[in-house]
Amino acid sequence: MPNPDLAKLFADNAHALPHPSGTPVRLVQFDTSTMPPGLRDEVESQHANTLGEIGTALVNLMETSGYHAVTTQQLDEWTTKAAAFDGIRPPIASIYCSACGDKLLDLNITRPERINTRATTLRSVRCQCPEE
Repeated sequence: MPNPDLAKLFADNAHALPHPSGTPVRLVQFDTSTMPPGLRDEVESQHANTLGEIGTALVNLMETSGYHAVTTQQLDEWTTKAAAFDGIRPPIASIYCSACGDKLLDLNITRPERINTRATTLRSVRCQCPEE
Protein backbone atom coordinates (compact mmCIF):
# COMPACT_ATOMS: atom_id res chain seq x y z
CA MET A 1 0.00 0.00 0.00
CA PRO A 2 1.50 3.34 -1.03
CA ASN A 3 2.47 5.70 1.79
CA PRO A 4 -0.78 7.64 2.50
CA ASP A 5 1.02 10.66 4.01
CA LEU A 6 3.13 11.10 0.89
CA ALA A 7 0.07 10.63 -1.35
CA LYS A 8 -1.74 13.37 0.62
CA LEU A 9 1.30 15.66 0.30
CA PHE A 10 1.20 15.26 -3.48
CA ALA A 11 -2.57 15.74 -3.61
CA ASP A 12 -2.50 18.86 -1.41
CA ASN A 13 0.17 20.50 -3.56
CA ALA A 14 -0.83 19.40 -7.06
CA HIS A 15 -2.30 22.80 -7.97
CA ALA A 16 1.12 24.48 -7.49
CA LEU A 17 4.04 22.09 -7.07
CA PRO A 18 7.00 23.75 -5.36
CA HIS A 19 10.02 23.93 -7.66
CA PRO A 20 13.65 24.40 -6.53
CA SER A 21 13.81 27.60 -8.59
CA GLY A 22 11.22 29.16 -6.26
CA THR A 23 8.58 29.42 -8.99
CA PRO A 24 5.82 26.85 -8.44
CA VAL A 25 4.80 24.58 -11.30
CA ARG A 26 1.10 25.26 -11.72
CA LEU A 27 -1.26 22.56 -12.91
CA VAL A 28 -3.98 24.93 -14.05
CA GLN A 29 -6.68 22.28 -14.20
CA PHE A 30 -6.40 21.98 -10.39
CA ASP A 31 -5.69 25.64 -9.57
CA THR A 32 -8.78 27.20 -8.05
CA SER A 33 -7.11 30.35 -6.69
CA THR A 34 -8.66 32.64 -9.33
CA MET A 35 -12.23 31.28 -8.94
CA PRO A 36 -14.94 33.04 -6.93
CA PRO A 37 -15.21 31.66 -3.35
CA GLY A 38 -18.51 29.75 -3.85
CA LEU A 39 -17.35 28.08 -7.06
CA ARG A 40 -13.87 27.45 -5.60
CA ASP A 41 -15.27 25.29 -2.77
CA GLU A 42 -17.40 23.26 -5.17
CA VAL A 43 -14.57 22.64 -7.65
CA GLU A 44 -12.08 21.83 -4.87
CA SER A 45 -14.40 19.18 -3.46
CA GLN A 46 -14.76 17.66 -6.94
CA HIS A 47 -10.99 17.66 -7.41
CA ALA A 48 -10.24 16.19 -3.97
CA ASN A 49 -10.91 12.56 -4.98
CA THR A 50 -9.07 12.90 -8.30
CA LEU A 51 -6.05 14.51 -6.63
CA GLY A 52 -6.05 11.80 -3.96
CA GLU A 53 -5.95 9.12 -6.66
CA ILE A 54 -3.18 10.96 -8.53
CA GLY A 55 -1.17 11.25 -5.30
CA THR A 56 -1.61 7.54 -4.59
CA ALA A 57 -0.62 6.68 -8.17
CA LEU A 58 2.54 8.84 -7.96
CA VAL A 59 3.60 7.19 -4.68
CA ASN A 60 2.86 3.74 -6.15
CA LEU A 61 4.99 4.59 -9.20
CA MET A 62 7.87 5.66 -6.95
CA GLU A 63 7.66 2.62 -4.67
CA THR A 64 7.29 0.05 -7.44
CA SER A 65 10.31 1.65 -9.16
CA GLY A 66 12.45 1.10 -6.08
CA TYR A 67 12.22 4.57 -4.52
CA HIS A 68 11.00 4.98 -0.98
CA ALA A 69 10.57 8.28 0.76
CA VAL A 70 11.59 8.79 4.35
CA THR A 71 11.08 11.90 6.41
CA THR A 72 14.04 13.95 7.58
CA GLN A 73 13.14 12.95 11.14
CA GLN A 74 13.28 9.22 10.26
CA LEU A 75 16.60 9.71 8.48
CA ASP A 76 18.05 11.55 11.50
CA GLU A 77 16.88 8.76 13.84
CA TRP A 78 18.41 6.05 11.63
CA THR A 79 21.66 8.01 11.30
CA THR A 80 21.87 8.34 15.09
CA LYS A 81 21.22 4.62 15.57
CA ALA A 82 23.76 3.67 12.89
CA ALA A 83 26.39 5.92 14.49
CA ALA A 84 25.90 4.08 17.78
CA PHE A 85 27.11 0.87 16.08
CA ASP A 86 30.37 2.36 14.79
CA GLY A 87 33.31 0.43 16.16
CA ILE A 88 31.23 -2.39 17.61
CA ARG A 89 32.73 -5.71 16.65
CA PRO A 90 30.63 -8.79 16.03
CA PRO A 91 30.49 -11.36 18.83
CA ILE A 92 33.41 -13.74 18.96
CA ALA A 93 33.36 -17.44 19.82
CA SER A 94 36.66 -18.59 21.27
CA ILE A 95 37.78 -22.21 21.06
CA TYR A 96 39.98 -23.45 23.90
CA CYS A 97 42.03 -26.61 24.40
CA SER A 98 40.13 -28.92 26.76
CA ALA A 99 43.39 -30.23 28.25
CA CYS A 100 45.38 -27.07 29.05
CA GLY A 101 42.81 -24.28 28.54
CA ASP A 102 44.89 -22.31 26.00
CA LYS A 103 42.92 -20.29 23.45
CA LEU A 104 43.24 -21.92 20.04
CA LEU A 105 41.02 -19.89 17.77
CA ASP A 106 38.57 -16.95 17.66
CA LEU A 107 35.62 -17.05 15.26
CA ASN A 108 33.47 -14.03 14.37
CA ILE A 109 29.78 -14.85 14.74
CA THR A 110 27.78 -13.06 12.08
CA ARG A 111 24.60 -15.07 12.56
CA PRO A 112 23.69 -16.65 15.88
CA GLU A 113 22.47 -19.94 14.42
CA ARG A 114 25.55 -20.61 12.30
CA ILE A 115 29.30 -20.08 12.38
CA ASN A 116 31.05 -20.33 9.02
CA THR A 117 34.71 -21.29 8.71
CA ARG A 118 36.87 -23.31 6.40
CA ALA A 119 37.70 -26.88 7.39
CA THR A 120 41.36 -26.13 6.70
CA THR A 121 41.23 -23.45 9.40
CA LEU A 122 40.02 -25.97 11.97
CA ARG A 123 42.49 -28.66 10.87
CA SER A 124 45.38 -26.24 11.16
CA VAL A 125 44.64 -25.45 14.81
CA ARG A 126 47.21 -27.16 17.02
CA CYS A 127 47.81 -26.81 20.72
CA GLN A 128 51.32 -27.01 22.12
CA CYS A 129 50.27 -28.66 25.38
CA PRO A 130 51.77 -32.01 26.54
CA GLU A 131 48.39 -33.80 26.08
CA GLU A 132 48.81 -33.75 22.31
